[in-house]
Amino acid sequence: MDYRLPDIPYRGPELDVPEPPDDLPYALFWDYHDREVLRLNGVGAEADALVRMLESPDSDPILRAAAAHTAGAERAAAAAPALRQALGGSDEVMAVEAAYALARLGDGAGDAALAAAVDRPRGDELAPLFAAGYLAQRGDPRGFPLVLRALRGDGPAPRMLACKQLHFFIPFHGRRGPGGEVVDVVGAFEEALAHPDAALHWQALFQLRETSDPAFIEIVRRYAGRAADAGLANLARSILDRAG
Repeated sequence: MDYRLPDIPYRGPELDVPEPPDDLPYALFWDYHDREVLRLNGVGAEADALVRMLESPDSDPILRAAAAHTAGAERAAAAAPALRQALGGSDEVMAVEAAYALARLGDGAGDAALAAAVDRPRGDELAPLFAAGYLAQRGDPRGFPLVLRALRGDGPAPRMLACKQLHFFIPFHGRRGPGGEVVDVVGAFEEALAHPDAALHWQALFQLRETSDPAFIEIVRRYAGRAADAGLANLARSILDRAG
């Protein structure tokens, strides 16, 4: 006898976020993105709305993570108790977003949780990479080796997310991380721009638009001379023109 389980209808949250303004700094993209995700799904960025979302365990995990991120971006101190509660949860991305929000609110538990996510990664491949980028924005480059391993790895999603973190390590280029390793961000961008996946090229160049450091501009110059895709070549030349 054949058995057929009934269909379970599910509709995920609306994630079709509008393109950000051209002048939005790269470091503020996720603030913009998560605030827009909430808006598209009828959730406000006010503290009380964020707290309600964070305290609703049945809410979509994507929306809860966006609420956690936005609580930090909006400095919504009222959300701190719910954010602390999320630190020990099973959703690792949510826990990292809660940790970053707490860190932005001045709670040292947030920085400690981000460091733990990088130093002792658990099962999720993406959460530690988010944590590495957030720590770099907090002035701690310890996550660079983790980012570099993912950039060189086989998983397309971790590789792309690792590439998206490179911008945050630019201020640490040439320094030594907590483990004594040299933070070679120029080399990491060169690897991204040499990868067969052209999507990495777009992502790397998008981040390099905001630097005028000669070391980074030189790798854009070399890339512009070999780019096979006209759009990528034009983007590289626009970076060179902006840098003068």
